Amino acid sequence: MVKPIKKRKKKGDITDPYISLPEKFMHAVSTNGKAIAIWAAGIVAVIAISVGIYYYFEGKSKSASDAFFAALDTYRKDSDLSAASAVKSKQVSKTSYNSSIERFNGIISNYGGSVYGAWSKVYVGNCYRKIGEDEKAKGYYLDFIKDYSKTDLVMFEAYQNLTTILVDEKKFDDAIKYSNDYIGKEGSMVPEEFLNRIAFCYEQKKDLKNAEIAYRRIVEEYPESQLSGIAKEKADNIKTIVMQGL
Repeated sequence: MVKPIKKRKKKGDITDPYISLPEKFMHAVSTNGKAIAIWAAGIVAVIAISVGIYYYFEGKSKSASDAFFAALDTYRKDSDLSAASAVKSKQVSKTSYNSSIERFNGIISNYGGSVYGAWSKVYVGNCYRKIGEDEKAKGYYLDFIKDYSKTDLVMFEAYQNLTTILVDEKKFDDAIKYSNDYIGKEGSMVPEEFLNRIAFCYEQKKDLKNAEIAYRRIVEEYPESQLSGIAKEKADNIKTIVMQGL
């Protein structure tokens, strides 16, 4: 007769139903202390790394914010000094905004992935625009709008200044393109201003049909706007000119 094989109990196991749960837990800790210690150390390490990463990015964000607003203060001072100097010399010095440009470019280099790094591109563009370096200004505006997605006041300023430069350069097709780009963004500010710019560009191109369409859009879509009355008058004048074949 074959004897039944008895199952061996694993060393350290407690199966007595009369032993309390706390006692079982303490026994498990005493017999598996090394494994539990390693597990606990791993959890602590993960938490420490997570907290460290959080405070690193929090600190970096604050540093970027502080640097940006310090640069903005310099920009305002440069603007005041430039305005006072222009009254005397009748022109803006090419070096008027050097300090601002240096500060904002530093933020772009050190905090390029932050919102402050993005905003700094617009302000460098503004600096170059104020000293008559429109080509450089345009490059910064274009670089900003390529990667930035929020329709905030800084984006409005970038598109406004960019399209103004393009109109001044008589690049009407480009001005129309970027004006339409901005109008098409959800939450765009004062879109009727860009429609007015589009209408003006079409007039300069002698495309009166599209100019009238743009003016009519202002009247129909933004009737409460200050531009509405002027747009209606211009649209009516264009219609008369077209009908008379002038």
